[in-house]
Amino acid sequence: MNVKLLKLNIKVEVVSFKARIQIRKIGYRGSWESFYIRKFFSTF
Repeated sequence: MNVKLLKLNIKVEVVSFKARIQIRKIGYRGSWESFYIRKFFSTF
């Protein structure tokens, strides 16, 4: 019982960690895109 709970907890932590990395990647890419768009519009 305890081992099952521990494994489930680890699995949840790993999944949330991966999700956080994906969100960070998307956010990073999004910030780069907005940076380029701002730079592009400032050249006009």
